[in-house]
Order: sequence, then structure tokens, then C-alpha cells
Amino acid sequence: MEGKERQEREYENGTESVSLREQICYALSAVGGNLPNYLLVGYLTLFATDVMNISAARIGFVVMLCSICDAFTNVIITNFTDRTKTRWGTYRPWLLITSPLIAVNLILLFFYPSFLVTEGEKIFWMAALYFLLSPILLTAYLCPEYIMMSVISPREI
Repeated sequence: MEGKERQEREYENGTESVSLREQICYALSAVGGNLPNYLLVGYLTLFATDVMNISAARIGFVVMLCSICDAFTNVIITNFTDRTKTRWGTYRPWLLITSPLIAVNLILLFFYPSFLVTEGEKIFWMAALYFLLSPILLTAYLCPEYIMMSVISPREI
């Protein structure tokens, strides 16, 4: 009982600390959340140019447009996540819903369907999937994850 009373006292005083186990778990989730970004940065252009035969300039243009859109979607999606109230919490549902969607999108992004013949079709395929992934799904996963790290501690910064 003494341990529980100490925890309650620490929580009320704002001196409660996050355990090492919790810190490691949050760090590992950040690695998993950023892995798709590293995959995209390191392999997307190579895949598009060498496998799908799309010019690097066009893929670069798609990535640039998505990066610009990402600046706006960060604000919009963060506002949505802050207003979410469920029995699982405010941010956790976003992590649970977007994780499998990111996995499916990554598989489709690096899948080269045989029905894509012209360069325009290939660019549209890559642009649609990359736009869904980068400024929407990854933002909907990473923003709540980073916010969750700051709200689990009762301490004010």
C-alpha cells in the first residue's frame, strides 16, 4: 500500500517519473513510426526510376508537392487528434488505426502493377499512394505519437 500512496503523492506534486521500461517502449515506437520515412527517403526514387521507369525529376516534383501539403496537414490532423475523445484515450486510437493502413500503403507503393502502361499512369499511381502515405497517414500516426510522449508526464515544461 505504501508504494501506491507514494505514487499518488508523486503524481499530485508533479514529481512522478516515467519508468525506464516506458521510456524504452516509447523510443521503440518512435523507431517503428519513422521506419517508413527512412524507407521512402532511401528507396522511393530508386524504385520509381529503375523499376517503374519514371523520370527522377517527376518523382522529385511529386515528393516536393507532398512535402508542401504536409505542412498544412500537420496542423489539420493535429487539431483532429486533440479533439478525439474515446474510451482508449485521445491519441491511442490514431496509432491503432493508422498502423495497418501505413503497412498496406507501403506494400502498394512498392508494388508495380502490370496494368500501368504509360508514364502518366505510373506517376498518378505513385503520386496518389505517396500523397496518402506521407502527408496524411504518417502525419496521423507520428503527430499523436509525439504528442503522447509530452502528455504522459504530469510535469510542466
